[in-house]
Amino acid sequence: MSTPCLADHTETEEACGRLILDFVDGLDFRDYEQALRLFIEDATLDRAGLVMRGLSEIRAFLEQRPEQMVTRHLCTNIRVRATGDDEAEGRCYLQFFQASNEHGQPLPIKASTTAVAEYQVGFVHQNGHWRIKALIIRPVFQA
Repeated sequence: MSTPCLADHTETEEACGRLILDFVDGLDFRDYEQALRLFIEDATLDRAGLVMRGLSEIRAFLEQRPEQMVTRHLCTNIRVRATGDDEAEGRCYLQFFQASNEHGQPLPIKASTTAVAEYQVGFVHQNGHWRIKALIIRPVFQA
């Protein structure tokens, strides 16, 4: 296996970092099909010890989210490192806001739950695209 050149690392880092942003966008705007397209078929999602294996379990988890629940994930400190030609790993920090909104109006900040979490992500390059192989979500600070 050859070592990728610097340009390859930059493309890998950008593509994988974008997957993280696209995932939280899919969550926040309830576009679960978008979120699921980012994973490989046998991916794992570990949310604070609750482990889902494969797209069907991940889909079931996403679809059980209450309709009135509003979330926003603010991502920062995204770091991605190529670990081979077809694999990479990354992490980022998220400030997370969540509240119930039955009336569709803007919510006051004090009405939301806020937390800080860390994502640890394994990526794989398959069929010409980077995808998420494993996503571990760990709470760091909670209200």
